[in-house]
Amino acid sequence: MKRSLFVYLASALLTVLLLANGTGNIWRAAGAALRDYQISSLKVAEEQLIYSLVADQQGTIWLGNSQGLSRYQDGELERFANGKELLAERVYDLFLDSQERLWLAYGPQLTGQSLAVSMYQNGDWRHFGGIESNTVFSFTEDQQGNIYAGGFFEQGGLFIFTGNQFQRLADFPQQIAINDLYTDKRGTIWMASTDSGIFSYNPVSKEQRQYATRLARIQLKQGFEEVPLPNNDIRSIGQGQDGKMWFGGEFEQSERQTAGLVSFDGANTWKSYNRNNSGLLDERIFAILPDPEAGVWFATASGVNYYSDGNWQAFKASDGLPAGAINDLLILSPYKIWLATEQGAWQLTNQNPQVVPLEVNDLRASVGDGAVVLSWLPVINPEAVGYVVLQSLDQGKNFTERTFLNDPDDYFVNLSNLTNDAIYIFKVLTRVKGGRLSQGVAVTAIPQEKTIALPLAHAGKDQVTVVGVETMLAGNQSQYFTNSASYRWTLEDGPVRAVQFDSTDIVHPRFIPQVPGRYVFSLLITDAKGQKSIQNELSRVVVQVKLASELKQPIVRLKEKEIKVEKGQKVVMDASESIFSTTTASFQWKLLAGPIPKVAWDLIDVAKPSFITHVVGVYLFELMITDAAGHQSEPAEVTVLVSEPETYTLFKDLPDSHWSRDYFSTLKGQKIITGYEDDTVKPFQSISRVEFLKLAFAAIGLKLDENNKESIYRDVTDQNIWYFPYVMTAAKAGIIGSGDGKFHPDQSITRAEALKILLLAANLTEGNRAKLDFADVAADAWYQPYIGRAVNLALIKGFEDNTFKPNQTITRSEAAKIIVLLGQKLSAN
Repeated sequence: MKRSLFVYLASALLTVLLLANGTGNIWRAAGAALRDYQISSLKVAEEQLIYSLVADQQGTIWLGNSQGLSRYQDGELERFANGKELLAERVYDLFLDSQERLWLAYGPQLTGQSLAVSMYQNGDWRHFGGIESNTVFSFTEDQQGNIYAGGFFEQGGLFIFTGNQFQRLADFPQQIAINDLYTDKRGTIWMASTDSGIFSYNPVSKEQRQYATRLARIQLKQGFEEVPLPNNDIRSIGQGQDGKMWFGGEFEQSERQTAGLVSFDGANTWKSYNRNNSGLLDERIFAILPDPEAGVWFATASGVNYYSDGNWQAFKASDGLPAGAINDLLILSPYKIWLATEQGAWQLTNQNPQVVPLEVNDLRASVGDGAVVLSWLPVINPEAVGYVVLQSLDQGKNFTERTFLNDPDDYFVNLSNLTNDAIYIFKVLTRVKGGRLSQGVAVTAIPQEKTIALPLAHAGKDQVTVVGVETMLAGNQSQYFTNSASYRWTLEDGPVRAVQFDSTDIVHPRFIPQVPGRYVFSLLITDAKGQKSIQNELSRVVVQVKLASELKQPIVRLKEKEIKVEKGQKVVMDASESIFSTTTASFQWKLLAGPIPKVAWDLIDVAKPSFITHVVGVYLFELMITDAAGHQSEPAEVTVLVSEPETYTLFKDLPDSHWSRDYFSTLKGQKIITGYEDDTVKPFQSISRVEFLKLAFAAIGLKLDENNKESIYRDVTDQNIWYFPYVMTAAKAGIIGSGDGKFHPDQSITRAEALKILLLAANLTEGNRAKLDFADVAADAWYQPYIGRAVNLALIKGFEDNTFKPNQTITRSEAAKIIVLLGQKLSAN
């Protein structure tokens, strides 16, 4: 099943109880608060058996069902059928990845065929093979953006998407029949299998583990752990807000043996739940999803279960649901839940959310081209757990939900795909524990073409330090929507007139306070268009500077909060710059989680303990400092990522684990590149204009015009230089222009320039162009059509900050990727 499109991160666990009454309502108690869930009159595709549900960022609901695929939006249901867009009649699983690509799994219907899965994006359909059994029931995505599919039957196992097809992970057993895939909060991929229990795989360290009984059909030679599962047939996986993993059984007692649920705390504790020891409706669990505030929802073969803090409640046919199985769950908001049933998709709605007087302050709207950025001052209250954003296009008469945020510290949201010149009213509601909502604060915005949203300055959290200790300010949470920006830090108030910053890092400037007192700093950001950031409480930070003798609570200062090492290396945890007022203090280091229960510390220096890593995995440590007066610090965490020693089989400077390795391997195999004489390829360096031009010619197969001896460039006149025919051929074909009369052959090529040359050389500039959401690509920029075409061709996807950085130089790794992907497109066509 698809997992966690909407993952809710609650700040505290609540005591929650579900009480079902005879009117079709679910009453959910959270402390003294009640939420009234009702079966909505809204039922979609009632004649269809729904297997899977997902929702995209525009609020469209996709339904994988017994008659294919359906799309539900604004009350309209659109269907996609076998023989046209689809490969088979039934769609068993849907998965929406971080690029908004919709993946379809068809189960056992394609056995013996060459294709196994489909992918839909922006109106385009693509179909992929590479999975031997052509039987897939589940997908997932790792934290690096790689897509995985789980194979079934004897030629099952785990497969990774390479851009053109799926490829088996060779070091993973192929006999494993995978029912479900799930990527947890730490990046570990979990697999539910038939007959072989539970598997986990770390994409970074490549570590594999198996949790099963001794009767498992397949057992790993290394990494097998016998655990008390009811049986080895696992159907579904999910993770609660508290980090606990849940695994649902596939068969109930009448068919094989006891099934039910199993929870795992990530350390050593496994706990089983069945109909005899819990409130489970049925021991066949088809889907698991975390609740928006606390607890976990389970879709079973006989209805829906909810569990929180030891309390169970069921919602079944006698409460108004259709008879039969609930195959999947989709939580659209804290008060709207969709159910995949055997009689269509049904909706549960919280009819009476309690209104609470906790509102955001200083709500502002900054408009861009087809976009609006909302910003506000967050609610500072332990009851707040996030926000809901609504929008209206009819002057506030009707509001629809646009998105929701799961962290009360969030202070902005970027809304794209809006209509220019339309009048929008946006409302931000505060989400509070127990499913309650505030009345909301509204603002009006009109998106405008050729505008860029204002920068947002975030000066970081207030802090306490002492005289003489280097102190760092943090502006890394700030946002700007051009390819560059300047940061200006100003001391607004303090015991001195000015401070001397170490200006080597303008985002994280450092200074050493010499005088105690209250320092107030403000941050102003100016983007590349000259627009300045909004000045409010978020753009200010207070630093309290004390004398060491005045400090009541120790302050933990870690040199590194994330440490990456290879197996066999020494790990040094450095907290030597921590601050405390007494002459001595104790450092309590604790391993919270990891692949082993404890480590062998070298504690000669308790502020800088070390250990040797012998087991691959992710280790999470906690440090608390207690001074001689008994004052204790706030806990601080350190993550240690231990991987297998890196191997270099292709080039000496290109790790086998690097994302670009396969692209360089393809180019080397095609003899397009050979590397340098010292067996390096310099993957992280920029590439010159003539080097890229040569690669493009070789990849596309363009012939050189050796007879063209007349140069149009003042800086390309030597007919004997190796790149002369490449430049002249490209100029004659219109791939490059004359510009200022120079070509600048040795200048590093930018990302936008590389796309233009590549698309012109391949004659692919015409055709569909994706609507761009990149904040730094203006509609009238010369490179906009090339970037739009490249996005449509799936050659690029931009950066996580919603930018493309068109004027940034392209690295050799990035160049290798787009050249290989383009070559695959040309070969496919």
